[in-house]
Amino acid sequence: MLRAVAFALLVAAPAAAQDREMLGAQLSQLASGGPEVLQAAYAACILGGGTVDGAVALFADHGWTRMDDVEMSSTELRSTATEVVVTLYDEGRICAVVSEKLGTETANGALVPVIALAGWPMKSVEMADGCTAYQLGDGLMASVTSSGQDPVCYSTDSSDVRFTFGP
Repeated sequence: MLRAVAFALLVAAPAAAQDREMLGAQLSQLASGGPEVLQAAYAACILGGGTVDGAVALFADHGWTRMDDVEMSSTELRSTATEVVVTLYDEGRICAVVSEKLGTETANGALVPVIALAGWPMKSVEMADGCTAYQLGDGLMASVTSSGQDPVCYSTDSSDVRFTFGP
């Protein structure tokens, strides 16, 4: 029995490392101006692990600039190569990837392959407002809406994918 558990742990560790490596390969797209930047930003949010420092380091390595808003307790990340903006809330526990040009269908289409690269089973759940969300395991949830004060489930010209870490 002990051998079986030890073997399972040995097999799982390289698989998890490979998944992180696959996600890490997406980060080079953070410098792009096209829709590929969404996948790269999603990967960086996941690899950031729900911490401000973890996420900021990944974006900063690809030329994104950091702006802290002490009053709002948030950190915003921007790049001159794209209109996509990433905002970290709740000490990094929430990582929001917002586009004012790319709609929810494009955002969802970019999210699904990133979830697959992460090696997580994709369990689709419906949020209280009827919008799409995915339970990713390890307490991580990804939700897809439009951007703005009053987000809607479907938009052709804006998107907000939020990764929420925690219980």
